[in-house]
Amino acid sequence: MIEQLRAENAQLKKEKARESAEKAQILAENRQLRELVEELRKRLHEKIQEAAEQAEVEKQRQQEQIEALSEQVHELEGRVAKNSSNSSKPPSTDGYAKKKRSLRQPSGKKPGGQAGHPGSTRSFVQTPDEVVIVRPEKCPHCQASLQGVEASGYECRQKVDLPEIKARVTEYQAQDVRCPCCQQVTRGTFPDEVRASGPMVKGIALYLLSGQLLPYARTAELLTDLCGCPLSPGTLETFVAQAADRLVEAEEQIKQALQAAEVTGTDETSLRVQGLVHWLHVVRTDNLTHYAVHRKRGKAAPDAIGILPQFHGTMEHDGYNSYPQYPQCEHALCNAHPLRELRFFQEHEKQAWAEPLQKHLLACLAEGEEARARGETHLSADVIASLTLTYHQLIETGLAAQPPPADPPPKRRGRVKQSKAKNLLDRLQRDAASFLRFLSDFRVPFTNNGSEQDLRMMKVQQKISGTFRSDTGPVAFCRIRGYFSTMAKQGYHLCSVARQIFAGVPFSPVTALSLS
Repeated sequence: MIEQLRAENAQLKKEKARESAEKAQILAENRQLRELVEELRKRLHEKIQEAAEQAEVEKQRQQEQIEALSEQVHELEGRVAKNSSNSSKPPSTDGYAKKKRSLRQPSGKKPGGQAGHPGSTRSFVQTPDEVVIVRPEKCPHCQASLQGVEASGYECRQKVDLPEIKARVTEYQAQDVRCPCCQQVTRGTFPDEVRASGPMVKGIALYLLSGQLLPYARTAELLTDLCGCPLSPGTLETFVAQAADRLVEAEEQIKQALQAAEVTGTDETSLRVQGLVHWLHVVRTDNLTHYAVHRKRGKAAPDAIGILPQFHGTMEHDGYNSYPQYPQCEHALCNAHPLRELRFFQEHEKQAWAEPLQKHLLACLAEGEEARARGETHLSADVIASLTLTYHQLIETGLAAQPPPADPPPKRRGRVKQSKAKNLLDRLQRDAASFLRFLSDFRVPFTNNGSEQDLRMMKVQQKISGTFRSDTGPVAFCRIRGYFSTMAKQGYHLCSVARQIFAGVPFSPVTALSLS
């Protein structure tokens, strides 16, 4: 019995030991599970935190992308909204859209000719080439004959027409004469002016080519149909080359006169030569024009042309960075450009400061024109000071309305990007003396539109004929066109000017300027 109890006790101890081992194993497994759960909780927390950080980064990236796209859309909308009235784009880019209103204010006058306008009606010629007498044959009242009855008065009307244009051919015969003494045969010498085409034909051809900008083929066709002078385009090219050679001295006179001028306007535009972009540079006054083509647009071109380095007066321009590099002269800036930009900021950007500043510039112009009409040469110092003070106050108002500049991207060199409005205001503030120079010197125009107008016909030539096909072509064209523009400004008829180039010594632009 005792042995059985001992065996049972031993068995119970084994079971108890087994249970303790199982319990210890369960506790160990439980501890491992708790540790695993804690590890999983930590991992889950880290994943949630990482996902939140990634979501925040993605949100920030998307926000930056939205802002960048919004800015890009706004800029593209601004490009579409720009036209010739609110930017520097040429009118040819406006297309068929409705024309925008002009910067000029309504005058209040009715359309058409105003009271006192001289008109342009053709006046009667005092000495007509032909007089045709128109007599009545009989009295319309009693049917009596009026033959032989002396006229008691008359009414006259004149008809203007052109005679048939026909080429006049003059043949020169150089005769061979044998000397009675030595029997030597001598042939007569043709005059120097005897050529296949006379100065009138050459002058008309040059006027059509460089004055009216007709292409060579159409000019040859016109001379054949209208005048009976069949000429090839190659012959016309020879005429142009001859005219360019004869105008070298006249071009030099124009350059020297421009160097000595008190006020000049300068500008440039692109031009294609042999398919490559070149730059056409103009220097001009109200009486002089000089064109030149150069491969470069910047300072190298005016230096090579040679006018601006020797100029000491007042140069008006659009602010292109090559012009301020001539410190020996005064500078005036064109106000047409900021007026157009201010309109853009007013209409498209809805910036309230733009309209008052635009109106103030136009008020400055009106003040100057009224003083000029009174015979003054400049505004008084008090008026200039008052207008200038208002000018700067309006600029400060515009600057205060601009948003602060954005933080520059890290490790990016250069200036911080600004809005176009801020750039304009900075330019108006920095160059205030140049923009307002027309107030203190009435010789300086309010805008540089004269230079742009002198360049306009050159762009017309490019649209008609396209690119120049040689390096000598644009040089000859600029020399002739500059001479034509100069003489037209001085009141000469270009057809007569063109004929004189081939008939003898061309009219001197400087002599003509002094006479005018």
